[in-house]
Amino acid sequence: MRKKYRNNFSKGSQISLFKSYLNGGEYIWGQSQLERNAQRFYEYDPEVISFKSQPKQYAYIDASGKERSYTPDLSLETLKGERIKETKPVVFTKSDKAIEQFNHLRMCFHEAQILNLSYITDETVYAGETTENLKRIHHYRRLDISKISVPSLTDAIGKTPTFGSLKTYIESIDFQAKHALALLGHQVFRFDYQKPLTTETQLTFVEEA
Repeated sequence: MRKKYRNNFSKGSQISLFKSYLNGGEYIWGQSQLERNAQRFYEYDPEVISFKSQPKQYAYIDASGKERSYTPDLSLETLKGERIKETKPVVFTKSDKAIEQFNHLRMCFHEAQILNLSYITDETVYAGETTENLKRIHHYRRLDISKISVPSLTDAIGKTPTFGSLKTYIESIDFQAKHALALLGHQVFRFDYQKPLTTETQLTFVEEA
């Protein structure tokens, strides 16, 4: 397996745009809504440091001996090392042909000692309320929270408050309720994204590394 030059300036089939704050406010292209939502999923994965869309093109020999080209959807830099991800609806991963082709491709990457290749499917991206929750907090991440004293905040409501307690405190210091969502977007607190976000939702303060 070898890397090939790839022209990333051609966006003809790339239909979705996502703003990644994890990557310094960069806008990232994707080829589908699923790919865009997978990007948002990794934006809020605590194991992910940064990611790239369609980072490189690779040449490999398929099971019949023909040279093929493959461009992964995402390259992740994680706390455990680099990973590459193919984004697919799970229904397209279960046929015998799909399994055989992907296993061969994964073997090629393994033998070349390049990267760890695996799927991320709609079952993971759309699990429970994940996509709706991440869309909501990502929307408010654009808000400035620099004037909110985080030490005073945690002194007042603790490090495991409910979302309702957070909203009440934020409004008590003359900010709007949307700034509570901005704090979630900025990852001051996290919660179980698969569950509905309500006033009773338990939050966890994110300690600085």
